[in-house]
Amino acid sequence: MEPARRSRRAEIASLRADLAAKGAPLRQVAQVIRARYNLNSRVAYRLAGGLTQQEVADRWNELWPSQDGQLPITHKHVSYWEARPLPTGRPPSPDTLNRLARIYRTSAAELLDGEDHTEGLTPLLSGSLRLRPVRPSPPSWLGRSLPTSSAALTPSSPKPAPRSSVASPPTNNLSKTSSSGPVV
Repeated sequence: MEPARRSRRAEIASLRADLAAKGAPLRQVAQVIRARYNLNSRVAYRLAGGLTQQEVADRWNELWPSQDGQLPITHKHVSYWEARPLPTGRPPSPDTLNRLARIYRTSAAELLDGEDHTEGLTPLLSGSLRLRPVRPSPPSWLGRSLPTSSAALTPSSPKPAPRSSVASPPTNNLSKTSSSGPVV
């Protein structure tokens, strides 16, 4: 006779307990649950914390009580946020993601199901990759561009005339004198 199959809830609880006993952080527990059971991050973090949807709603209402006659959050709200991107789900707002992240003790970014591209950035962080400095573009109010190569700085290149935003004062021709006398 075959042993009775455990429920998924019992399997996840056992997995969570095993990983916690080995010292795995909550993030790693959530990642294992997400990968093993093909769940989205919001569900995985809730299960990694050992919470039900109703317990999440209860914690939400303790931390952020309803105001101005609003109804409290229920397990159904949590269900809608977890079901997203399915047609039956509703997208959680950034404020909602931040509040869920506080309940789950993680960051809002961890609750989104985007791809992780941080592995490719490790050479930048370790300093093994050298970046050449980028010359900033001149401010638009300057009205001219900076030379881009050392060839542009050679003496054979004509220097641009300086621009003056102040007009020179008018000259009075009567005040000028020449060798032959006043200029009229």
